[in-house]
Amino acid sequence: MIEDDFSAHSGICFPCFGGLKKKKKKPLELNYVSADALHDQVKKSEGETMLEIVSRVFEIPTYIPQVQVLRKGFRKIVFANFMTICTWMQWEPEHFMNFLLTEMGTSGSLDGQQRLVVKGRFTPEDFRRILQRYFKR
Repeated sequence: MIEDDFSAHSGICFPCFGGLKKKKKKPLELNYVSADALHDQVKKSEGETMLEIVSRVFEIPTYIPQVQVLRKGFRKIVFANFMTICTWMQWEPEHFMNFLLTEMGTSGSLDGQQRLVVKGRFTPEDFRRILQRYFKR
């Protein structure tokens, strides 16, 4: 009643939300591995660690490849095998590049040979550390 008096005097209309419907969510599609297939894979591997078994079953790489870093001039560093690592690890190059540049606090771009050119002076260990951090996520 107070709202009706307020809206009549002030010219403000209060919308009625009674007729709105919620949108239905799409069902989530998951690719499951059957328990029998997983059991067979585990049986075949007696001497492997659990990480090796899971990585083989789900096709996840178990190690991070070596980073190849070159100097280009005085203030630029070239991440030579950037695209090779992205395709091997099945990462999106654009997302990984943005993550890498944000973590380093610098700017950079891909050159014609699909190498990442970064402004600044960094060591291969800097790239390796950030690569491990991205791999853990």
